[in-house]
Amino acid sequence: MLAEMDIPFLRQPIEAQLDALTVELHVQWLAFNRELKQGKLTHMEYNKDTKALTWRRPKAENQKAREQGLYSLAATAPCSGLSAEPLGVV
Repeated sequence: MLAEMDIPFLRQPIEAQLDALTVELHVQWLAFNRELKQGKLTHMEYNKDTKALTWRRPKAENQKAREQGLYSLAATAPCSGLSAEPLGVV
């Protein structure tokens, strides 16, 4: 039944697929380690004493300013399909 489905993933031997995935994972770990050491991952912190990696929620910069900008845009944006006349009670 699987042969009839012609799934590209199943055309290669599993060993070759695992080898390729292992290489890809190793490259990603090296990039992660490099960026962590360079301080690019500001939401991650590695404690050398406890050998623990800690994630913390990134701080929202200028959150209040962004909200004000959004609300000011919403107030001036046209709303098509809406009438300026008051709604009548039925």
